[in-house]
Amino acid sequence: MIAREVAKRYANALFMASNEKEILPEVYEQLGHLDNIAHSEKAFLEFLKSHRITEKDKKSFVATVLQKRVHAIIVQFLNILLEKNRIKFLHEIIDEFNRLVEAQRGIGRATVISALPLTDAEKRNLIDKLAAKLK
Repeated sequence: MIAREVAKRYANALFMASNEKEILPEVYEQLGHLDNIAHSEKAFLEFLKSHRITEKDKKSFVATVLQKRVHAIIVQFLNILLEKNRIKFLHEIIDEFNRLVEAQRGIGRATVISALPLTDAEKRNLIDKLAAKLK
């Protein structure tokens, strides 16, 4: 429960700042890459979450590794998460940020639970029906 509330608060702040600076598409794309790295390279997030490593060293690492690869707002955002000890919610924050961007673009998410796998034709039919209801 706390993860969801934290994610909403921080994602909303990043969304608003990115939108105001008119860099939302860039931040959206770069956060997607960052989330992929955090998933595929477990050591990356474990390093940032570690209590044995000082906040100063973590910020230095973020600056060294990411500063030339991502927009400055993302580096600043990660530094805030480190300061507030919220880096452990990074995945949830990125997911919530993505939801906000997708909602702004008119994209909805849906989860389908089925007793049997759906055929491609059934998937297309379901997508068409959902799209028609949302118009």
